[in-house]
Amino acid sequence: MNEKGKWEAYDRKDRCYDGEFYIAVKTTKIFCRPSCKARTPLRKNIELLDSVEECIAAGYRACKRCKPELIEFSPVLNVASEAKKLIDRYFFEPELLKKNLMELSVDPSYLNKLFASKYNNTISEYIKVVRISNAKTMLQSGYSITDSAFGSGFGSLSSFYANFKRETELTPGRYRK
Repeated sequence: MNEKGKWEAYDRKDRCYDGEFYIAVKTTKIFCRPSCKARTPLRKNIELLDSVEECIAAGYRACKRCKPELIEFSPVLNVASEAKKLIDRYFFEPELLKKNLMELSVDPSYLNKLFASKYNNTISEYIKVVRISNAKTMLQSGYSITDSAFGSGFGSLSSFYANFKRETELTPGRYRK
């Protein structure tokens, strides 16, 4: 990646480039990931380096906020991925899903924010997508509308019909045909 591309990625705070290069601040002697949410220093005080080792050799220490020295550190990836696995596994059992999401020990609003930043959907939007997808499969396999609705985790037929029609622009009966 060229220097212009690195600057653009840093200006966007793009997580995709974490580990590709590092931002080292000459005045504080701290280095960060490109996605670090710390205050942006003046450009004249920034040095772009390619590895953690290069940063340390140049006398910089790791940022305590973004922990660039930990390659695997990414609370967004870890917590959001765990939440997605739980949703994929328990989408049809709302109470069990809620219980398991609470066991992640993350504030629900913060979890939703992390999930949305990683998957571009809130948790509730993603659950609806998974439920509708499962309902489509069940309808195509010959299950009744009622079985498809409740088997996909919807609490009522009215919410199933409303969500199904919003997503597919068809009623469940028409979709099955």
